[in-house]
Amino acid sequence: MNILEEKADFAGNGQAIEICLNGKVCKLPGKMTVKEMFSFLQLNREVVVEVNREIIPKTLFSLRVLENRDVVEIVHFVGGG
Repeated sequence: MNILEEKADFAGNGQAIEICLNGKVCKLPGKMTVKEMFSFLQLNREVVVEVNREIIPKTLFSLRVLENRDVVEIVHFVGGG
């Protein structure tokens, strides 16, 4: 089990919310911003984030609050040649 799966299993204290993160149900301890979610899940922030089919600019990561049942997609780019 990786850190994302371990953190996603966190049940919280009754105020937890559930989001769909990259197609999987993820429990968070409560409402939090995209930036707080990255910290909580220990994720790298060099990505593109979409919430409910809307791309969230990095400048708004600390303002966009995740709500119960939000659908979140995190995409990172891989270079190659």
